[in-house]
Amino acid sequence: MKHIQNALMEALEEHGINDAPRIKRNFVRLCYLEHIQTNTHDKNDDSDDDENEDKNKNSSTNGSMEDVMKLIETLSKKSSKKSKKNINSVEFLKSVFSSLGNSLAVLIEQEEYLPFEPEEDTDVMNDHEDELEEEDIAEALCFMKACAQTLNAYLHGLCPTAGGAAVTDERKSSNSTKTKVVKTKTTKSKSSSSNHDTTVEIAVLDEALGIAELLHESLFNLSSVYNDTISNNKKNDKKEAELHQIGIETRNHISQLCQTWWRNLFYGRDLLVTQLVPLLLVKSLDGGAAQRDVQNMYEMRHALSLFDFDDDASISYLRSLLLRTASSPLYLRHTGSVTSNVGRKFIVHLFQLHESLVRDLHRAIRVQIPDAKMGVLQAYGDVYFQAWNVVQQNLKLRVNRSRFDSDDDDEKEDGANADNNPRNRNLYQNSIEEHVLQDLVYSSLHLAQSPMVASVRTLLQPFFRAKKTPEVDQLLYRMYSPILWRALKAVNPLVRVNACAILADTFPLRDPSAGPIQTEECLANSVKFVQSLLVDEDPRVRVAAADCTARILGSYWDALPSTDIRSILNCK
Repeated sequence: MKHIQNALMEALEEHGINDAPRIKRNFVRLCYLEHIQTNTHDKNDDSDDDENEDKNKNSSTNGSMEDVMKLIETLSKKSSKKSKKNINSVEFLKSVFSSLGNSLAVLIEQEEYLPFEPEEDTDVMNDHEDELEEEDIAEALCFMKACAQTLNAYLHGLCPTAGGAAVTDERKSSNSTKTKVVKTKTTKSKSSSSNHDTTVEIAVLDEALGIAELLHESLFNLSSVYNDTISNNKKNDKKEAELHQIGIETRNHISQLCQTWWRNLFYGRDLLVTQLVPLLLVKSLDGGAAQRDVQNMYEMRHALSLFDFDDDASISYLRSLLLRTASSPLYLRHTGSVTSNVGRKFIVHLFQLHESLVRDLHRAIRVQIPDAKMGVLQAYGDVYFQAWNVVQQNLKLRVNRSRFDSDDDDEKEDGANADNNPRNRNLYQNSIEEHVLQDLVYSSLHLAQSPMVASVRTLLQPFFRAKKTPEVDQLLYRMYSPILWRALKAVNPLVRVNACAILADTFPLRDPSAGPIQTEECLANSVKFVQSLLVDEDPRVRVAAADCTARILGSYWDALPSTDIRSILNCK
């Protein structure tokens, strides 16, 4: 490793204010063009060098990139240990990242990695000038890619799991010194009610974070110029196609670096999301997207809380992308077990981001209902139920913390009372119930079109199936009790038909916290309505009432009093 370290020091050695082009060129040659195999780091002869440069200029498999990454990773591991002997490793890494950062800043500022658009009133550049320009752009892109790969190696040295799954609590607590665990306040939006106030992050060198910020700032430009769709002209031009491919590789390496930084809780990760998140969303919504793209977006879901959803001007583009996920087949796809449905889980998470987003998501889903197939309707029903259930569980956790984590008894009591007050319930639970469930509940009773009513009932089936859960039982009582009894007496027979089906779905409609007396009253009221509907003047209502009766008796025969059963069966 010593010969690589010496070669790296020589390549990044600073001599003056105009070092940026030289350092960029030397670093690219070291990483992608030259093989350093001896302590004297001899180079090939001129003829071989020219031949290799023409052959391997755009290839990431040649040169000493792997050796450079191994060196950086090794030094990064040493820098994480408490030892005076490892101070040199830290200083060397600082020197490397400082030199790379200074050169990268010049490159980014001058946009050397972007192709120049020829002006309309100038002559077209000759082939030699065009070739020089493409070589300069390729060199700039390779330099950016090498910086991203070097930083990835540095992160992997700090944390061996970097680049894989998110870190564990055990791994987070095992780092010290330069990789010591630090607690930082996270930017917490109103949506992050389930998140802790502090996040444990791993410290990194400021010079490394500076490079990551510069690379992140280039993502929009890289994605707009070097996207996955190449025009026909570029396909016909081999050099432009190769340059385009280098741009895509550079963009992907930078994107992967920012994702690794976020997933593994490295310090400053909140600075690397503003351009990354929209690009990951666009990629996951693209026609050629794969399930891995949805997985990447799901792993970045908590970064969405860093965006200001109150600023309509700045958030409109991101909001439109988020709403598109609600109609994306890839996000709605059932991938096997419930825990692996990351697309649906991502949409569920969106219901906890901002109150206005809850309404917008429901509108986006509602327009899909009339033409949606059964599988899509079931997916939407699952999303709605999980969204409500998650915020409801978060509310219970908050109430428990207010009861057991507070040392001040008065403060504890005030917190519990505030959370139990229906007017002060969880903001997102209220929003889901008021703007989503109330709309669905009303529609299930008052829509005239039979297919549309059936679709809405399909959306509500997860709630009906979970009725044995006290929280869901109480929810259905809150949602339906004000309107179901009126619907059963409505003048419009279609409303009475719909109400019969809902009566069977929600039977017995009761408040589980009100006690047995209230339950008996609800049962008696339900039996009374069933008897009246069985003799309704409209035959459609009588058919619906007969179906309702069969479903109720089939499920609750042992629970109903024998007198009620006889009165229903003998109804004429």
